[in-house]
Amino acid sequence: MTGTDEDFGDVFISNASIEAMAENFAEGYYVCTGSDTSTVDTLGIGTNNDGPANTQAGGQVWGNIVNAVTSWLGTNGVGQVIAYGADDIEDWGTSGNTAPGPTTIG
Repeated sequence: MTGTDEDFGDVFISNASIEAMAENFAEGYYVCTGSDTSTVDTLGIGTNNDGPANTQAGGQVWGNIVNAVTSWLGTNGVGQVIAYGADDIEDWGTSGNTAPGPTTIG
């Protein structure tokens, strides 16, 4: 089983649970918009780089979660939510690399 550890309670959350939580949030948002058909929520499904699983393969797995949620949104007609992959990347000054500011990819 793959997933993530929640830092503050040392609780394991499976990737399937993360996907389901994102889908449930999106559906709840959509239902609560009611007759408002113009409001759009950008849902960042995020992780961070604190831990040993920060690999290219881990990024691909996370991308698969985002793709699955995006597919679910389309299949279930939840057009007012757009899912993106997100990451809380912190260097902590260990690499000497710094970015000039926020960067949006995609």
